[in-house]
Amino acid sequence: MQNCFFPKGKILFDTKPFSRNVFELFLDRIYKGHANFTGYIKLEKEDAYQLFLFFLKGNIYSAGESVDYRHTSITIKDYFNRLSLESDPQLSVSLHETDPVLLKEMLIVMQREMTTKAPTTLIDLEDITKTIKNEAADALIALNKNNRCNFFFFKDGKGVISHFADTDFESGEDASVVEQMLVYAYPADLSNVDALVYRNIKTQPAADSKNLSHEKLVDMLHSVADTESPGEVYTPVKEERGVRKDHINLVIIEGPQKGCTLSTTIPCIIGRKTADIKLEDKKVSRRHASIIELEGKIVVKDLDSTNGTYVNNKEIKVRELSEGDTITVGETRLKIEAINTS
Repeated sequence: MQNCFFPKGKILFDTKPFSRNVFELFLDRIYKGHANFTGYIKLEKEDAYQLFLFFLKGNIYSAGESVDYRHTSITIKDYFNRLSLESDPQLSVSLHETDPVLLKEMLIVMQREMTTKAPTTLIDLEDITKTIKNEAADALIALNKNNRCNFFFFKDGKGVISHFADTDFESGEDASVVEQMLVYAYPADLSNVDALVYRNIKTQPAADSKNLSHEKLVDMLHSVADTESPGEVYTPVKEERGVRKDHINLVIIEGPQKGCTLSTTIPCIIGRKTADIKLEDKKVSRRHASIIELEGKIVVKDLDSTNGTYVNNKEIKVRELSEGDTITVGETRLKIEAINTS
């Protein structure tokens, strides 16, 4: 497993070996020495997991967990319960101050379902940003490269701010947020970059965050060890995410982009140019096929393509899809790993 690196914000206390005394020092800094603090306390075990305790304008807000690129929201109580089970010398803790947008970006990743997840070679980010602009929508696009997650935030259809975990990246002082994103998404060295698109960016506090004062957090920090059984197996309590739309997970098993995987919402277009799933295959039409919901079923529909659409090696015009089916367009074959319906 590998940890994902997020933008750090302003580091108030750099990585230190974890102890309850150090953690209490961080809480004191938040509540006594830093009015209206916005940021997070990160607990980390290298190449295992990260735990985040988020604060907004001086109040505790929520908590999250990141394990091998899987990000989830957890309860405040669960975060502190985790502390009682840790005596590993590899465990470290750090304190980060952020601007409100960076905090929101991290919360979106922890709390919301992504609209699309795919290598940038499979999707047209420029077309996606045009759609966001035309809809005057709020959105977040995260780009992952070499374990680093970089954020590009859109407000009312406009790219307004970017936050880079990859501090070596240089885009030019006058580059817009969209220009920065596109340069990073399609690097000259053709290295792999994964895109995560979030169109639902509403965030919410943890259900147990109300009325948790500085004193109560300190009490939780020191008392939780006495209430947990030493040999108890840790089972995290996940916060409920937002209502998700229909999703489909695909992996390319034949073709120029063999091995690539992606997850996207339904409906979606498969094609070579103007498409949600963009394929680098000359035998694929610009808008080759669509995956839609029809009368309660998930189906694939050929869009009058030049070379036809095939499901399980049979040419189709419209065909219901199931997990395990293969869709062939041009020289590319995609296998359906999962279909998740709301």
